Amino acid sequence: MNNNIDIPEFLIKNDIIMLDTSFIMDNDFEVFVESIELPLMTIKKKMFVSKAVWAELLRHINGNDKTKQKKANKFYNCSESSSEHL
Repeated sequence: MNNNIDIPEFLIKNDIIMLDTSFIMDNDFEVFVESIELPLMTIKKKMFVSKAVWAELLRHINGNDKTKQKKANKFYNCSESSSEHL
């Protein structure tokens, strides 16, 4: 492990990192992902999104609420580019 990388304690202590819809839809989610992307790769851990959360995100993507649609699309696009860690 590279000692130059600050790895948050919660990443070390938890075997599974599951994401829920409300956290994914939060305005600070992108900042969170950017802050842990390198530590996740360093310790070879992944974040998981359940089928139920994906279904809810797809409902928002196809829904009429433009704010929720934009947030869900942002996560979807992020997950495509980082699919190895999600």
